[in-house]
Amino acid sequence: MTRLDQRSVATQLKVFGIALLLLVPGVGVAAIITLVSQSNDVQTLTRALGPAFDANNEALIDMTEANAAWSQSVGGGATPPITYRLKEASVRGQLDVLEKALTSSTLTADDHRRFDQLIRSQRAAVSAWFSAAARAERLRTAPPASRSAAQAEAIDRFTAYRNSNRALSGQVGIERDEAREGSRESVVQVVWAVAITSLVAMVIVLVGWQLLQRSVSRPLSRL
Repeated sequence: MTRLDQRSVATQLKVFGIALLLLVPGVGVAAIITLVSQSNDVQTLTRALGPAFDANNEALIDMTEANAAWSQSVGGGATPPITYRLKEASVRGQLDVLEKALTSSTLTADDHRRFDQLIRSQRAAVSAWFSAAARAERLRTAPPASRSAAQAEAIDRFTAYRNSNRALSGQVGIERDEAREGSRESVVQVVWAVAITSLVAMVIVLVGWQLLQRSVSRPLSRL
């Protein structure tokens, strides 16, 4: 092999070596960025959306039980009137948990504004229903027209509450699904990055090995 051939092989080996050195750290940085994104999605699920979804469901359960107790009370059942009122503190406690979860730093400013509006709407609906239920309770012995109107208002207020609860639950569900999908995509991206890096590295090593063999075998064949 001439000196020119030797220099050519040496240059090619150097190029492959540099490519290999640049490839591995580059993919490593990309993998780290992807893993950080996945970590953010997981934190969003565990610190914000998961607890918020659970608290919203608990609030709905408490409100449904309160409404059932109120219905029995105003309908002349054996349920004491105070029973439904005892649920108010529990409902508001769940809304506090909900609000705390949805003000988590893992959510964006746009998320905070959107959820703040939905939480305010639900708090207002809760207050409106308990007020309407108390008014209907006070009018249990009133003339039928007044009594029926008060009870109808309480029923409408409960329907409004369910709608506000459903709206918040739907939005949390959308965000939760997006975070789950983002986490899964991050895992797939890391797997593909590792697989492609390994494949390219193997190709570079094999080509370099062939060049090295060629540079050694040619001079030996001339002996």
